[in-house]
Amino acid sequence: MRQQFIVPDDSGMIGIVDPARYEGFVDANWTLESLLHRFVLSFSERSLLLWSAGCEGNWIVEVTDDAKPAEAYRSVSGIIRSSQGFLYLISYDDLTAAAQFADVQVPEPHL
Repeated sequence: MRQQFIVPDDSGMIGIVDPARYEGFVDANWTLESLLHRFVLSFSERSLLLWSAGCEGNWIVEVTDDAKPAEAYRSVSGIIRSSQGFLYLISYDDLTAAAQFADVQVPEPHL
């Protein structure tokens, strides 16, 4: 399986998330430390995989189940589980909105 997506990113971080299992809300006044703690917990639960894009821009993201891509500008590998048969590409901005507001779902309905 190999699929490509174009992902607009304004913060330099992109991720893949299982929206049914990812607990987004941290606190209305979250700190970077508390958000990073949430990310690490989510990595261990295999509900989030997050990486640095390096800078802002529109990125071509290729998702594959190969162990190692043939060639990539940046790459990340990890294990994530899909509890309902699908995953979403997500930006850091979406994750921070979910961290601050208990009523924000990941992904947001307009996505």
